[in-house]
Amino acid sequence: MLPNENRWNEVVVRQVLSVKLVDHIMSTPLVAHVQIDRLIGKAEKNGKYSVKSDYRLCVEELIDSSHLRRLGNWSIIWKLKTPPKIRKLNMDDM
Repeated sequence: MLPNENRWNEVVVRQVLSVKLVDHIMSTPLVAHVQIDRLIGKAEKNGKYSVKSDYRLCVEELIDSSHLRRLGNWSIIWKLKTPPKIRKLNMDDM
């Protein structure tokens, strides 16, 4: 894209990409207003970046899921030793 303009830098696009891709790129509309780009990805604990780490970022930090949270000590419930029949209960069965 051209700096400070809302259009593709056609000269560069044609130099870098194949004719087939150029047509696709040049026909791709650009949004009128773009917020300032910023890095939002986070690495895993091992310091490596992965799609999984971005998915986790989206689910945990970017998407407001507070309305889905319920109070309670859920980790105890998930660790309970229960018979398979109980574990596989469907909410529709209740």
